Amino acid sequence: MVKIVPCVGFALTLLCIGVDRPAFSADAPAPRTLKELIAKAKSAPNHTITLALEESSPEVIRAKEKGFQERFGFPVRLESERGHHRDVPVKIIELAKTGRGVVDLWEGGTPLILRTFRAGNTRRPPWTVIYEGWPLAKKARSDVPKIGGAPDGSVLGDTCMLQRNHQLVACI
Repeated sequence: MVKIVPCVGFALTLLCIGVDRPAFSADAPAPRTLKELIAKAKSAPNHTITLALEESSPEVIRAKEKGFQERFGFPVRLESERGHHRDVPVKIIELAKTGRGVVDLWEGGTPLILRTFRAGNTRRPPWTVIYEGWPLAKKARSDVPKIGGAPDGSVLGDTCMLQRNHQLVACI
């Protein structure tokens, strides 16, 4: 997901991830505005985001971290999950059975994410807040195929948005 996302959208997605980790936000209400989201993410105990970044150079990763800090006033650390991004869905499903997460955010094509989605290992970001800071996300969500099958009855567009030919997924 990360390499092709415009900087604003990428940064907002990282904000949502930092706030929406299950261990951090299980009892807390979801942020309703971009200002609340930024404040909540800033106060989070962990600002490390795990992604599949095997194709990103260290310079690109550091530039994204720097851009995030300049925009939102606090740092994040991007770390890469080992292996190829195509292996991540299998890792997500297998480790979710043990209650462990693998990545916070993943980029991949629909066939790769369907098993993860249908296994209930994706989550719904606070879309209204994302739209406030990145209106293009509404269009990106509308382009996601209307595919169902999640345990909670949701459709793929509830947890993903289409960016070029890949979807952005927030994972457990």
